[in-house]
Amino acid sequence: FVLHTRVTQPHSAAVTRLAYHPTVALAVSAGADGLVRVWLRKGGSRNDQQSQQSQQQQQQPQHVVSRTRSQAPGGVNAIWQCRATAEHRRGVAAADVAFSSDGSLMAVPYGASITLWSPFRVLLLRTFTYPSSRDTTVSSARFLPSSTLLVAASDKAVHLWDVVAGHVLRTYRVGVASLAVHPTAPLFAVVTDRKSTRLNS
Repeated sequence: FVLHTRVTQPHSAAVTRLAYHPTVALAVSAGADGLVRVWLRKGGSRNDQQSQQSQQQQQQPQHVVSRTRSQAPGGVNAIWQCRATAEHRRGVAAADVAFSSDGSLMAVPYGASITLWSPFRVLLLRTFTYPSSRDTTVSSARFLPSSTLLVAASDKAVHLWDVVAGHVLRTYRVGVASLAVHPTAPLFAVVTDRKSTRLNS
């Protein structure tokens, strides 16, 4: 393991989530300041450089927030740069970040809503709100593998969304302390506020 970059205060408040893109050298951080920042690795292996060139054709150029250059294996310099910043609702924390299996979609919960983004263009595509649950705060969201289904959990319920159709397929009325999704199968597990675990498919 080699340290590529050290960023001091990437957000003005606590970092709530850091997620790595499933196919390319790209990461996204979410903060209690309501911001979502897209981080791109520069340098490194030849494969990294080729994937970054493809990404840059779709991304809007942004300034570098902070960086500390270090040396990657093989003597190649590599750094992480903030390439874009997005915000949905001012003053509302971005609670989580989740990528779809192919990396084409990114979900970010804000309060009772879930926002759906294009991670490369940093473009807001859709917004979903918990039906009849506007006082609920979505704490976590995860895509089920190789599907358009998104599991969103709060302190009051778990909703299974079809992000293409834009509606809820199933609801579980249970407060959730933790959510996990199987890496290859359409399964997810939750730890409830009663300290028990449920598996669902």
